[in-house]
Amino acid sequence: SMVPARELYLAFQKEVGHTVCYEVHKLLFGREFRLYDPEEFKAFEEAGGHSPEGCPSVVYKGAKLAADILLRLQGR
Repeated sequence: SMVPARELYLAFQKEVGHTVCYEVHKLLFGREFRLYDPEEFKAFEEAGGHSPEGCPSVVYKGAKLAADILLRLQGR
């Protein structure tokens, strides 16, 4: 499992630009957010954090990369 996990990690890093959430925030929104802070969370939402172009797009990329690797390993 280490080989495909590393492949996913490196592919995600290349596709998204980073693997750490607050660093991804900087790439998407130009700043990081402390989501545990209600005011910061509100700012995150207002910046489009849960819009289709925000974090859901990053999750989609990760899920697609993982699915592609799994399908390849299954010979599909």
